[in-house]
Amino acid sequence: MINSLFNESLIINVTNILSTNGDGTNDTWIIKEIEKYPENEVTVFDRSGRVVFQSKNYKNTWDGRLSGLPLAENTYYYTIKLKMRTRSIIRKRYITIVN
Repeated sequence: MINSLFNESLIINVTNILSTNGDGTNDTWIIKEIEKYPENEVTVFDRSGRVVFQSKNYKNTWDGRLSGLPLAENTYYYTIKLKMRTRSIIRKRYITIVN
């Protein structure tokens, strides 16, 4: 499933599932069109609010790991901050990690 985040001319598509089993399907978290916003900031949190992933200028490379180990199957929450010419937009949604 894909969550679309949009506002005026802003459109990115965020997959909301990530698989850590290495089978070639959903192995990295893909945010389509994120490259249009090179000053982006992405943060992923677990249910208790602990940061499990953070990146500036995200390049669709996160594989659901923390310190080299796969995160547990669960729902995680993320924020994506996109800087536009005159303002920044922050979107909050969720991602589910499965093994």
